[in-house]
Amino acid sequence: MNERRSATVPTATLVQRRRGVNAIWIVPIAALIASIWLVYQALSSRGPVISIHFENAEGIEAGKTRLRYLNVEIGKVTAVQFADAGTGVEISAEMMPGSESRLTDTTRFWVVRPRLEATGVSGLSTLLSGAYIGMDPGEGGKSRRKFEALNEPPRVLSHQTGSVFRLWSPELESLSIGSPVYFRRLQVGSVVGYALSDDHSHVEIEVFVDSPHDAYVHTESRFWNVSGVRVQASSEGLDVDVESLMALASGGVAFSVPELPGVDVAVPKDHIFTLFPSRSEAQEQAVIGTHPFLVYFNESVRGLQRDAAVEFRGLRVGSVREILDAKQLDNGEIRIGVLLGIDPERMPYDTNSELATGWERRLEWVQRLSDSGARAQLKAGNLLTGQKYIEIDIIDQPEPVTVSADMGYPVIPSAGGALEGITQSLASILTKVDGIPIAQIGRDVGGAAKAANRLANDENLTQTVRNLNAAVNQLGALLSEARPLVINATEASAG
Repeated sequence: MNERRSATVPTATLVQRRRGVNAIWIVPIAALIASIWLVYQALSSRGPVISIHFENAEGIEAGKTRLRYLNVEIGKVTAVQFADAGTGVEISAEMMPGSESRLTDTTRFWVVRPRLEATGVSGLSTLLSGAYIGMDPGEGGKSRRKFEALNEPPRVLSHQTGSVFRLWSPELESLSIGSPVYFRRLQVGSVVGYALSDDHSHVEIEVFVDSPHDAYVHTESRFWNVSGVRVQASSEGLDVDVESLMALASGGVAFSVPELPGVDVAVPKDHIFTLFPSRSEAQEQAVIGTHPFLVYFNESVRGLQRDAAVEFRGLRVGSVREILDAKQLDNGEIRIGVLLGIDPERMPYDTNSELATGWERRLEWVQRLSDSGARAQLKAGNLLTGQKYIEIDIIDQPEPVTVSADMGYPVIPSAGGALEGITQSLASILTKVDGIPIAQIGRDVGGAAKAANRLANDENLTQTVRNLNAAVNQLGALLSEARPLVINATEASAG
């Protein structure tokens, strides 16, 4: 019976149940995943953070001041604090995503605010919107996150096409940053920088010429200063030159392109142009490759100045470089030396490349010049100002001269100029005038005048004139009475 009961009773088995995720944890896990996703999205959409050092924080406010490139917002200032070194301030800025490639060691930053300059007013839009930080990404360079801001806006941005050229000038005169650069009186660029040379002997000026006008600048181009109104008195007269009203107010630079054959158009990077004081000097230097020569004068050189013209029959072949001190010869004669710069190629004599290689060759050239009768003379270029120039001309029957050198320079022989001839003629005339007995002539004229006065006041002469006048009156009355008788007699005879 017990066996039957045990057969019908079921056997219990132990089943282990697997634990699942409790529904209560679903919400926190979802929230965590969403948070991680949002943080990732925020971090991935955030741009780089940079630091900019400024001298001061004028016009800059955290959370308000923007960074712009080509007038498009590219970042925002997030913090302003003092620099660690105690000089200036550090600006932290968050840039827009994708701007990493523009943040290199060639990138420049500056504050854009209203600025009054000689060339005009800039940054007027910031009067309403407030100052902002301008940015120029530059070209190439290595990635960077710390920058030094510029004190002034750059004059040439990386997206501008053109070329920068360097000029040499003894003085800056009235040029300034932003002064215009002209080509054929058309503004094609501006002055972008200047600085004293390392030895403080001159000023180096940088000008930017826009494309395609920069292609006209080559090694033989000439630059000159057009600042203000230039009035120059020379042997040719008064020269008044003004480029434009803008150049009159802010100064300016102009350049030209001499049409010379065989000129290399490409300008080397280390090439420095000379900035001439005026257009005339630039044009003269453009056609003159001068070599030094000396000339001595026995007459006064008053009125002769540096840069005065040296001409050959009206053609300018050089200029005066320097007037030397007076020199006394062994025979007691006093001469004044003048150092000239002359281009032999502009003279109608045998010249070649070897002639200009040394002073010995130039000495031979001067000897041929002298043998042909050429002599240097002082001429009056402007009687109003008294300025002189030097004329090299062929004179009749010159005395033979053996050309020599002095101080290493060939000496061109000279002759008395036209001024000396005029002076001698005037002296001769004055000598002849001085020989005229002017005093005796004056005494004779005075005696004749006195005799005439005595004759006019003589009483006998006065009475004679009265008697003659009475006789004339009587004769007139007699003729009046006789006239009718003559008429009647004439009519009777005719009848």
